Amino acid sequence: MSVFIENLSALWSGWTAALSWQVAALVAVVALASFCARRMPAGFRYMLWLVIVIKVLLPPSFAPVWGIGNWGIGPLWGEIEKSELISSQELSHAAAPEDSVNGDIPSGITFANEIVADPQASPTPTKAGNAEKTAVSVAKHSIDIRSVLFLVWLAGSAVFLLFVGWRYRKIMRMSRCARLVDEGPLRIELERLALNIGKRNAPDLLLSDQVKSPFLFGLVQPRIVLPAQLPQILSESEIRNVLLHELIHWKRRDLIVGWVQLLTQAVLWFHPLMWLANHRIRHERECACDEAAIQLADCQPKNYGESLLKVLLESKGSAPAAIGFLGIFEKNTKLQSRVEGIMNHRRPSMRTGALGWVGLIIFAMVFLPMAASQPQKRPHKSGSRYLVVPDDYQSIQTAIDNSTAPNTIYVRPGTYREKIVMKDGVSIIGQNPATTIIDAGDPLSAGEFWCVCVACDAPLVPWNWPWSISSFLPCGGCIRSRT
Repeated sequence: MSVFIENLSALWSGWTAALSWQVAALVAVVALASFCARRMPAGFRYMLWLVIVIKVLLPPSFAPVWGIGNWGIGPLWGEIEKSELISSQELSHAAAPEDSVNGDIPSGITFANEIVADPQASPTPTKAGNAEKTAVSVAKHSIDIRSVLFLVWLAGSAVFLLFVGWRYRKIMRMSRCARLVDEGPLRIELERLALNIGKRNAPDLLLSDQVKSPFLFGLVQPRIVLPAQLPQILSESEIRNVLLHELIHWKRRDLIVGWVQLLTQAVLWFHPLMWLANHRIRHERECACDEAAIQLADCQPKNYGESLLKVLLESKGSAPAAIGFLGIFEKNTKLQSRVEGIMNHRRPSMRTGALGWVGLIIFAMVFLPMAASQPQKRPHKSGSRYLVVPDDYQSIQTAIDNSTAPNTIYVRPGTYREKIVMKDGVSIIGQNPATTIIDAGDPLSAGEFWCVCVACDAPLVPWNWPWSISSFLPCGGCIRSRT
């Protein structure tokens, strides 16, 4: 597989993993908040669920200081990871042979530089070479799997967008066969309703024999499509309610939101909670439009509910899939819940509306940024038993300099490009010799040694390649780096 695909898949995997868990956590929080706000207006719940769509559009690394990632999730997750790292290392070193780690000699770390070994030291075969080969093999295998998953995700997104394009093309083909209503009582009523909601121009109105339920579509040229027989079946007030419902969708620019939903779904097509979130957004959007229509039409909730039920009966209970258009009955919306909301509708007070918007803004500011910013390296506290690199300090040497004996420094996997000068009474433990590497740059010259004994200044020579700390010939004391 090409290097380009591997690099791209590496970026994708990190982005997808972070975004997936953040979306899952946010869906759970929004669902709880929506349940608690079930007596609030549907428009508030609709905007609450739209926070998830905004989350997908933001980078997962978005981490302002006021976000929950900095003061909630980040510190908690860091403590969990730190405790797991320390526990696993303590268990592994407790189970290891006594001669594998001696005194304060670092363990579980590989030095990447080429070493000039002592010619009098006879090499002893160990498992370090095999471990390195196994690690490389596992790394290549992981890269291949990651690239395959990236291509599968790309194919899934392409299939989803192709399906959307096919459905929208079908709608466009149907609209060309529909009859344009540009005059008469129906057109006059549509323009009058548009003026009532503050719009000078009204969308085109089409009648079609190929549709069973009213809907709105078209970003550039919006059009309302009605079943051809619907104006003869519904009364004047009922057809007014239907037209007003679609006009409110148009005024609120719900078509744009619907297309953004489709794009976010194409990105996270594999995420079940994203499907759930989009389903709830569609449902709350219809409920919000119902509330707005009742208020603007100044009609009784009962009459409006009867209009919806009559349209549903005429459409034989069918609803189109929400692909690029908005219908009065969107697919998978809960009709019973909508009718109950209509019948129990009460106009919210100004105070409730203002408090709701303030609460929504605070909610979004707190829960949208779930990533933690780069932690500020805190000064070492006297008496602390351990430090973790790079959690507490970015470099190993900085952690050593700020340590007070006795102390243990745990090093997470990674390549640390630095030279190490040890301190008496400070131990270093790496998580894995194959993945925790110290690279000091240029290879050392003959007669130069990485580590010497503080007690007798004798060089510590490695037995094997790669230079694993557990393969040193210990002579006691601590070690320090010298070039």
